Amino acid sequence: MVLLNATNIATDGPGGIGGPGGLRTSDPSAGPPPGGRGDDPGRSPAGEGHVGRRVRVPKTAELVAARLRRQIVRGELVEGDALPPEAVLMEQFGVSRPTLREAFRVLESEALISVRRGAHGGARVHTPNGDVAARYAALVLEYRGTTIADVHQARALLEPPCVRRLAQRHTEEDLARLRAALAAV
Repeated sequence: MVLLNATNIATDGPGGIGGPGGLRTSDPSAGPPPGGRGDDPGRSPAGEGHVGRRVRVPKTAELVAARLRRQIVRGELVEGDALPPEAVLMEQFGVSRPTLREAFRVLESEALISVRRGAHGGARVHTPNGDVAARYAALVLEYRGTTIADVHQARALLEPPCVRRLAQRHTEEDLARLRAALAAV
């Protein structure tokens, strides 16, 4: 009887771990484990749910990018701040130059930093804005074949509750912004 534990290591039940060869990891290309369910290769024969599913471990560059992203979002790093030199960051994070540069590329793709080369270069922080989200949302909508009619239908569902809320809970600043938007049209 083969069981999968939380780290997806196959065990041979009460007799030992992996039989004569010791520990062994299950091979997803080998199909479901004996006695397991074919529709969910991560399930154990006992039907214990999600135990034994593979976990994707993030790359080091993703972890570095996540740490810097968190600092930007929390306001610890603000618009225009220069990140420390590469050598300092490499030492702080305990990573190599290629790993740090990969993290920078991730943050650049999210428009959270810009990197300039040269003597006066380096990485500069940018605060998150809606432009990046709008571009990505447009890409997703285009990929899914969203039509203008779909956009108008969504707008018709979203706008009335927003207008109602504005009418019920407006401030003078809200009204000024609304008047400015109307004047720009």
